[in-house]
Amino acid sequence: MSERFEANFKNKQIKMQLMIMGPAVITAILITLFYGFQSISPIIIMAGIILFYTWRFLYLNKKNKDKKD
Repeated sequence: MSERFEANFKNKQIKMQLMIMGPAVITAILITLFYGFQSISPIIIMAGIILFYTWRFLYLNKKNKDKKD
């Protein structure tokens, strides 16, 4: 069974999600409010999501490989 998930700032996944998604959401909101480009905002959010889950996949693979050795 997998280890328990902790939702606090000691968890590296939570920190990285905030570091990646925070600026992406803020940038998307500012572009929508000040420039009115509503079609670019979802692209920025999706890029943040893809970046986070790519990092998470690599991080978990590295963590599992270290655990097996």
